[in-house]
Amino acid sequence: MNTNKKQQFFDQVLFEAAKKTGDTSQIINDIKDFQKKMNIEADTERIEQFNYELQNKKLETEKEIAAAELAKISAEYTGADADKKQELIVSIQARNETLQKKLSVLKINRFPTWADYESAWQNENENDFSPELFNRLSFPEGSISYIGARTGRGKTTAQINIGIEALFPKNTNDHRKILFISLEETHKQILRRFSLCLAYRNADRETREILLTVKNPYTGKTDPKNAYKKWKRNREIVGDGSAVFVNAIIDADEKIKTEVINGNLIFFDGIGAELHEILSAVNTMNRGDIVLLDYIQKIPADKKSHNVYSDLERIRDGSQKLAQISKQRNCVIISGAQLNRESQKGNSIKQDEFTDADFRGCGDLEQDGTNLIGIGRTANKQQTYFSIIKAREHGSTDEKYNINFAGGYSFMEYSGKHQEASEKSAKKEKVITTNETDKANNFDWTDANTGKKK
Repeated sequence: MNTNKKQQFFDQVLFEAAKKTGDTSQIINDIKDFQKKMNIEADTERIEQFNYELQNKKLETEKEIAAAELAKISAEYTGADADKKQELIVSIQARNETLQKKLSVLKINRFPTWADYESAWQNENENDFSPELFNRLSFPEGSISYIGARTGRGKTTAQINIGIEALFPKNTNDHRKILFISLEETHKQILRRFSLCLAYRNADRETREILLTVKNPYTGKTDPKNAYKKWKRNREIVGDGSAVFVNAIIDADEKIKTEVINGNLIFFDGIGAELHEILSAVNTMNRGDIVLLDYIQKIPADKKSHNVYSDLERIRDGSQKLAQISKQRNCVIISGAQLNRESQKGNSIKQDEFTDADFRGCGDLEQDGTNLIGIGRTANKQQTYFSIIKAREHGSTDEKYNINFAGGYSFMEYSGKHQEASEKSAKKEKVITTNETDKANNFDWTDANTGKKK
């Protein structure tokens, strides 16, 4: 990058930081560190001029937002070394804590005019985010939605697939930036899921069948996660489908790497994080960006109130704050939710059922959620499905829809309406897994656990 380009880039960073704080002198150390790590030569004395101009305009917000803005802009700078960019982002995020400032509450216009109303329509994205996974259900900007399920039904997997659809849309140019906040799984686990999911999603029917033959030599079970680990550690992968697997994962891994380097897939390690840190991370997102949170029951309490909050109050408070910030940033937040098991007591022979009461029972989530989606499976564990329990802008529905689930690859795919067995045969439940429409659409009904055709 030539000198002029570097100068322009630094000016952009400096201006954005100053615009957010009104006084960049408070984060001068961050700016100098930014210059050094990004190899940008610039005269920091010009900061005084920025301060003067901006203070006269009485622009003011919290300082930590400026530091986050520096991190965001540096992530979008394609000319920098990827490792240095990541180091910079981490260091600035850590510096945020030393500023000892709470999350900035953006100024909200409590008395908007008609001009504000017209402007809001012009600023909005052309289309709502509408993933194929949930039959094109709309997730509007400025909203929070919840995907509820019991343990092992696919909450995290669903979010991985939403992320893949946002980063790599099939039939549209609606590419979205993703912030994945994990409160349970590690960075390594989540990015592996993204790569495996993309590898399987991009494969044709024949290749998918081969990918499902990749087994762990010790257990004899389908185990692409173990194969991926060996590949990452430069170990030889042997057995059926190994060559096809390697080719598919090389392509997928490179695509995921590119999105991470370009700042389009951002991972936030929320394990042990405080609530203000999580909210600060969300506050770096912009209109139409997607925030995936795994999952709401793990949300930490506000530090001040930690000792007096019950679990339900902690979850309710976290949900309300997330809902508020989604509106302020006009981003889309989609969170997993661990459903309680009360409604299933005594019903072990039946398939999963869920209502808005299940969301209410784990923190009044139905109050904040624009969409409430439940993911379950049949009693014989042969079919995964979802139900739209609440859709604020599209009405509610009790219908269930099948999901093609390749668990080893963290892959899910919408595959038509779910047909339930009659009450008389509920104990010997038979789920119709293939019909002429599915055949025409080339849906793969291979069991992800056994690798056998259903």
